[in-house]
Amino acid sequence: MTGIPRGLGVAKTPKHALPHLLLNVPALAGRSETDVADHLGPPDEGGTSTDPTRTKRCYRAGNVEVVFVEGKAGWIKLYGTKDLPFAKEALSKLGLPVRYPTYVNSHHVMSWDNIPHLREVSLYGGGPQGSVSSVLVCVQTDSRSASGSSRKPGISFPRLWAFGHA
Repeated sequence: MTGIPRGLGVAKTPKHALPHLLLNVPALAGRSETDVADHLGPPDEGGTSTDPTRTKRCYRAGNVEVVFVEGKAGWIKLYGTKDLPFAKEALSKLGLPVRYPTYVNSHHVMSWDNIPHLREVSLYGGGPQGSVSSVLVCVQTDSRSASGSSRKPGISFPRLWAFGHA
């Protein structure tokens, strides 16, 4: 949904409330398993699943999942943290530029399809004290524009696929 009025469903967060990176998405997106392990540490024991085209590895005691497609980080999921507010400013704690979301569903979902080199970034609300319950990052994996201007708003197939619903 484009043309969302400023402030709709987007809580104001003071800049001083976001002092450090929680997860450096640009350092992980599209990177090899070795590069991701260099950044996050070794994958968790038993937190790996594979099929012919993708491998899922868990890091940081299961708080971060990375799905590798053809050897590159294609999906990154961060599970709930009370340190990440459900607000557009949360992007700064992920190493991303702060922008107005391109899709907002009240206090449940906030998504961006206009961040360079990423197909989609989604914050899911429902955490304690208005925090994020999870974050899903879909990396741009083909030659299409990362702006997503030709995509229709709503739930993307990668988002459904990453959650096991497609």
